[in-house]
Amino acid sequence: TYHKFRYIREKMGGNNVFMLTATPTKNSPLELYSMMQHVAPEAWEQAGIRNGDDFISRFVETGNELILSPTGQIEEKSVVKGFTSLDEVRGIARRFIDRTTAAEVGLKLPEASVVEHKVDADEFQRAAYDELVPLLEAALKERGKEGIHPFTIMS
Repeated sequence: TYHKFRYIREKMGGNNVFMLTATPTKNSPLELYSMMQHVAPEAWEQAGIRNGDDFISRFVETGNELILSPTGQIEEKSVVKGFTSLDEVRGIARRFIDRTTAAEVGLKLPEASVVEHKVDADEFQRAAYDELVPLLEAALKERGKEGIHPFTIMS
């Protein structure tokens, strides 16, 4: 995608690249950086941001927290704690992002239809539930303290 967009931008005087998404920055602040690198890399360059590390250093507050690893172990990892200079990020992004809501374009979204299907637990599931729920309740009471983590029980 990056190379295709770069080619189009080179052929069209830096223009004519568009991206459409319903959830532009749902998972990580780096998604905004990455998307704009495709559409308008000069925006970050003009702000003195040369790469993702520069973006994080400037706009993302990180810190260490205990998290559950994919193996079920508790590990200390660097995580996003918050953001800094959001007005600057908005100012840079606003020049290239046209945010429009469904209501603004007259899109009528369907009403949600929730249908619950309840199935009785079998003997094995009931026994597991009866064993694990007290452990989970105890772990939730101890959350933040050294010891068992609720996700470990669930996994």
